Parts: sequence; structure tokens; C-alpha cells
Amino acid sequence: MFIAGTADTSAIWYFVPVLLSIKIALPLMAAVALAFAQSSAPARSFAIATLFLIATMVVFQVQTGIRFLLPLWALAIAWAGSRLAKLAEQARMVSAAMVIVMAIDAAMVWPDALRFVNPFWGGIRDGYRAVSDSNYDWGQGMPELERWREAR
Repeated sequence: MFIAGTADTSAIWYFVPVLLSIKIALPLMAAVALAFAQSSAPARSFAIATLFLIATMVVFQVQTGIRFLLPLWALAIAWAGSRLAKLAEQARMVSAAMVIVMAIDAAMVWPDALRFVNPFWGGIRDGYRAVSDSNYDWGQGMPELERWREAR
């Protein structure tokens, strides 16, 4: 397994949290963290349940691919949106800024969105240094490579 610049077969224990920090956009992580910080204890129960599900995937080493965790992130983002909507007008401006940043992130990786790596880990340009295999490339560049090969 190759992650965070190292190849290590024992990396399964940190694969999930590190891969999430590589593949999830920074504005989404910020929104979830802000919602968690601004929520009361009962409202945090959803976020705690989501973290528990992620933790059990690490402990049981069951299908730790990022695509199995993305539905949990979708739920966490919906939860964060509902929590942030209850905050003041200033939070709405922050949310709008996050949406704009997300749109820019999406435009920058089009049409190879699978290669998305957040800027903290080097962005799409240097993402291969942090992660590889199906978490970075499923051969999207093969048509371009074939055209290059035929031209030579």
C-alpha cells in the first residue's frame, strides 16, 4: 500500500484517516469541524456516530477504500449544513465562500475528478506523491497516452 509518500504493508491502521485527509476537500473538512464546534452535545451525536463507523472500519480492516467512506461524508456534510444554517448571517457568508472554493476545486480537476487531492497534500498536480492506485488514477490518461504513442 502506498500512502503519504511511503509504501508500507502495515499501513492499514492509518490508511482511513490519512486517506480522508488527502481526498476530502478542505472547505468540507472545515464546515464539518465548524459545525461540530458550534453544536451542543446532543447535536454532536450524529458526528460521533459517523466517527465511530469510520473507526470500526479501521479496527475490522473491512473495505477501507475511500469510496466506501464517501457516503458517510455525504451524511456528515448534510449534518454540517443543517447545523451551520442555524448560525448567524456571518456563517452563511462563510458557507458561501466554501461553496465557491468547492466549485473552483471541481473545475480544476475536471474531467479527472478521481485524481482530486486537496491542496494541503499537494493538490492534483503533486497528488501522486501522497497516494496512488485506485485512489488517484484509474487510467484516465490512457487515451492521451495512446495518441502520444501513435504520434511517435
